[in-house]
Amino acid sequence: MDHQQRIARINELARKSRSEGLTPEEAAEQHKLRQEYLAIFRQNFRQQLEAIRFSDHHHDHHHGCSCGHSHHKCDCGGHHHDDNC
Repeated sequence: MDHQQRIARINELARKSRSEGLTPEEAAEQHKLRQEYLAIFRQNFRQQLEAIRFSDHHHDHHHGCSCGHSHHKCDCGGHHHDDNC
């Protein structure tokens, strides 16, 4: 069963559960499908987290201004810092 089929069946069982209830076999199937879905979700989420790379490399963008001081804009949220003021 592929991922889309699994989700469709989970949704089908959820609708049936709300409308008329599930047989013990259907409840067991629902539990099994939900566990499979969660396992796949966790695996995909873990892969996404492991693919994240952090960098502490700081890029400064220096520029002069009309007051004659050296100001820079860093990548810390766009704050301006005065070096010499």
